[in-house]
Amino acid sequence: MSNPKMILICGCENIFCSSIKALLSIKTGWEIASVSSEEGWDALNLAMETVQPDTVIVHQESLDEPTSFVLRLLQDYPAIKVIVLSLENNLMDVYSKRNIFAESISNLFEAIENAPNSISG
Repeated sequence: MSNPKMILICGCENIFCSSIKALLSIKTGWEIASVSSEEGWDALNLAMETVQPDTVIVHQESLDEPTSFVLRLLQDYPAIKVIVLSLENNLMDVYSKRNIFAESISNLFEAIENAPNSISG
């Protein structure tokens, strides 16, 4: 049996992030953890070291530009897949910088499971 896929959700403590966590936890073989972005970089950094995620999902109000939080995450953990979700236009950025139209939760599942340049869309 393979190791579970570790996913860390980072966002404000709100219904959006709680919903994402609940939806992802239905997938077999995935371990889901979360940390509040309101706790700052130190809390995220500690969670990164503790959880050692394969994928980090970050909630961001707009995808116009990555926040300093996302940029630091990409700089300090370049091997980790980072998915930035926004309710604006149902888009998600999957780094390496690719916009994907999120029609359904299956698009998020696909982004987590596949390498960024193998995602259909």
